[in-house]
Parts: sequence; structure tokens; C-alpha cells
Amino acid sequence: MAEREREVIVTNNGGGGGGGGWIFAIILVILIALGLWWFFGGGFGEMTGGGGDVDVNVEAPEVPDAPAPDGGQ
Repeated sequence: MAEREREVIVTNNGGGGGGGGWIFAIILVILIALGLWWFFGGGFGEMTGGGGDVDVNVEAPEVPDAPAPDGGQ
């Protein structure tokens, strides 16, 4: 069996990639930070002075007493 010589071609354009990946990563981190702040911090309502105390009084309906259980089986 004859051996073949394999040729490897390496291409190099001489420069690094563009900055598009870094810009995408920074925007993604900012969006995740804003989402976490929105979810855990209460959203934009806190910035505008909104919010405040909410006082809700709910009266439970009266329930009749349960009948006593029978003594036998």
C-alpha cells in the first residue's frame, strides 16, 4: 500500500477578527443585568416614585363547626 503525503493549508489574514463579538457580548451582559434588575428590583416604577404601601383587608367567611365524629367503627 502506497503512502500518500497529506498537505495542510493554513490561512492567516494577518489580523484579528472584528469587534462584533465583543460588542454583542457587552450588549448581552447589559440586557441580562437590566433583566435581573427588573425582575428582582421591581422594574422602572421605583425610579418614577411609583409604588407605595398597599393595604388590603379581606375578611374570611364564617364556616360552621364540623360535626363530631362517630365513636364506633
